[in-house]
Amino acid sequence: HHDVGTLLGDLEGPEPGLRELRTALTVHLDVTRRHPTVSQFQDDLARTYMSIGDLQREAGDRAAALLSMHQSLEIREALAKANPGVFWNQNQVAASHLNIGIVHFEADDFAAAEQSFQRALAIQAPLAAANPDKPTLTSTLGRIAYRLGQAQLATRRPAEAMDSIEAAMRHHRAAFSRTPQVEVFRRYLADDYLALARVHRMLGNPAAALAAA
Repeated sequence: HHDVGTLLGDLEGPEPGLRELRTALTVHLDVTRRHPTVSQFQDDLARTYMSIGDLQREAGDRAAALLSMHQSLEIREALAKANPGVFWNQNQVAASHLNIGIVHFEADDFAAAEQSFQRALAIQAPLAAANPDKPTLTSTLGRIAYRLGQAQLATRRPAEAMDSIEAAMRHHRAAFSRTPQVEVFRRYLADDYLALARVHRMLGNPAAALAAA
């Protein structure tokens, strides 16, 4: 049900996807009640809550999206605490903070967005540093830095935004150099250059902005 729901969300829009995902949620809640100690079932439940939140966000219901995402975050934090040596759980906690921050950003609550991005950064930075052979972790770190830079730009702090965007570029270059066949890493790097151009424009450097773009 989960995979069908996310696919329907992509093909037909949020509502068909949400109907299928809510069915998946019912199944996962029942399974986790019967098998509360199985980490995989908890992870599946957290993933379903996050997918529901993504579609609620797409549908414009940010309050519902935040509720679903926080439910996912709570489960993922418990998994990370119970399994501190499993990098996947830590990565998912950071990703949850990132997604929550994006919802806040889209609601123009830049302070809350930045707080979420900083929480994600505090988790993902040491995780990526400890696993340099995993470019997905490095790319996620880059995306967090990019989003943090966007929040800093929105509050007209271009110097801080410059630091964040340049960090994003370093991380995305590192991920892309390891796996150039992954197209999304290239797209993320392109986003970084556009954000850098915005920073230069805000700083009053049109020539540098043109060069970055």
